[in-house]
Amino acid sequence: GAARHGKQGEIDGKGSLDGMMVHVDGRILAGTNLGVQIASPLAAGEPLTSPIVIPIPDDLPRANYVRTSPDGRWLYVAHAKAILRRELDPDFSKKAPPGGR
Repeated sequence: GAARHGKQGEIDGKGSLDGMMVHVDGRILAGTNLGVQIASPLAAGEPLTSPIVIPIPDDLPRANYVRTSPDGRWLYVAHAKAILRRELDPDFSKKAPPGGR
């Protein structure tokens, strides 16, 4: 879907990266205007794949910060006035992404 919260509230259709982390398997988890984007690591000779997007609830602004818990069970996403926690699939940390390690 299109970005709901661009600069000064305009719809710009861009992710506009904010806080991010590199997962232990090389995937990048990024907080953006679109929500949390999960991108596979780039590997030589592998095709570029589109990121997975976990949309944010409509009543919240952009995702500013994203982290996983040390045990890999929870995904934390910070917004301007809320921190959301989402339980991850138990295999999230075990799945090798395309072109991943």
